[in-house]
Amino acid sequence: MERYRFSPPIAEATVALLKKAGDDSITKPEDVAGKAVGSGKATAQLAQLQEFSAKLPTPVDARNS
Repeated sequence: MERYRFSPPIAEATVALLKKAGDDSITKPEDVAGKAVGSGKATAQLAQLQEFSAKLPTPVDARNS
């Protein structure tokens, strides 16, 4: 401990859904079932989206960039 300095974690792991203003079709996470949802390629958020999608009655159309 005397030889090394430690810092708190700096990575952000928040997952959020963005939607068009005035769009009332999505009010809770389950409302994305069957919808096209974008995510970054090879991200933790994409992995979480795919895992969550598998639990929905209609999987999401996961689109990544």
